[in-house]
Amino acid sequence: MRPTALPPTPGWKAESAATARLAVPLVLANLLQMLTYAVDVIFIARLGPEELAASSLTVAIIGFLLWSLSGLTGAVA
Repeated sequence: MRPTALPPTPGWKAESAATARLAVPLVLANLLQMLTYAVDVIFIARLGPEELAASSLTVAIIGFLLWSLSGLTGAVA
């Protein structure tokens, strides 16, 4: 049996470029998500402080539930 040569590994510049190409859509998605929350706060703040507090509490509770259920799903899988 003849040993086969492994393909050459790309350098750190190629690896960094590939990582950046993968990361750009994720960064944009996260920025757009934060922009959604910012616009939500701007619109709800015009209604009053109680409404803004209720919205903030709701976002925090839903975020906690989603992270908890996501962790539970990861633990079960």
